[in-house]
Amino acid sequence: MRKIESLPKWAQSEIVNLRVEVASLKDDLRAAACQKETRTYVASYEFDRKVQTFLPDDCQVRFEVARGYIEVYRAEKDECIGIRSMGILSASLRIYPLLSNNVLVYLGDTP
Repeated sequence: MRKIESLPKWAQSEIVNLRVEVASLKDDLRAAACQKETRTYVASYEFDRKVQTFLPDDCQVRFEVARGYIEVYRAEKDECIGIRSMGILSASLRIYPLLSNNVLVYLGDTP
């Protein structure tokens, strides 16, 4: 592996700037996420390893979609989840059952 000192000055500078930006983004992510385990988290997978980023249990998760957004939140004293939407021209929220315990949620007409 080449050492950074053997690269041109502009490349060295770019690498340093990118390292600073990555560190800053990691700090922002840690600040946004809960420091303790909760029942609400973002699950992602890195190199076949599940990574959990915990969120406050009372948070709302917003998914931006082409026609607006769909928001998911805990409802009814934590017994179920709520789903609400906001879209272009107040498009309807449509839920289509799939197999077993899966549904698709669309904003507006089906694709």
